[in-house]
This record gives sequence, structure tokens and C-alpha cells, in this order.
Amino acid sequence: MKSGSIILIGLRASGKSTAAAIVASNLGCPWIDLDHLVSQRAHVAAAADLIARDGIDAFRIAEAKALELLLGEPAPRVIALGGGTPTAPGAAPLLRAAAARGTRTPRYAGGLR
Repeated sequence: MKSGSIILIGLRASGKSTAAAIVASNLGCPWIDLDHLVSQRAHVAAAADLIARDGIDAFRIAEAKALELLLGEPAPRVIALGGGTPTAPGAAPLLRAAAARGTRTPRYAGGLR
């Protein structure tokens, strides 16, 4: 993979993380599950724990901040967004800007086998 990243967007539990791992393996680049990254940064085991602790609004803000950090790095990767990430405050402009730079954003990852 020479440049840019691939961002997988889809419904909750549609297989984005599974697809990200497969695509990244085929391309020889790393992949990142955004919910997992947000959970790690918040020092909790899972996204649900962070939501229970701080609320969904705080989780969405943390998601958008993590997305902004990832998209600001030049290293190519496959990024599996959380199902609600596109609704996070500030996420839509980040995704539009990434698409304008050539980052690929498939709209649905479900059904990949």
C-alpha cells in the first residue's frame, strides 16, 4: 500500500473489524479498530465500559478525537470505524477531508467472507 488509508464505515456489528484485518493482511499494512483504540486511550476494557462510565456523548467526542489523530498521521492503514463514528461531533468533516485527500471510504463492510 503506497499511500493513504482505507476507512471502513458500516453498521454496528457488520464485520468492519474482520474486514479490516483481512484487507490489511492482503495489503501488508496495519489495521486499527477505532473503538478499541478509544477504549485503550481511556484505560477501559471495551467501548461499552467507557460509555457506561462517561456517557455516549463523551465517547463520541473521544472517537472523533482519535479519528482526527489517525487521519493526521501519514502512515497508510486500514481503519475500522465504530458503527456510530460518522455521527460523532466533528467526524463527518474529517471523513470528507480524508476522502478528498484520496483516502478510500467503502460505505458498507457487511457480508465480506
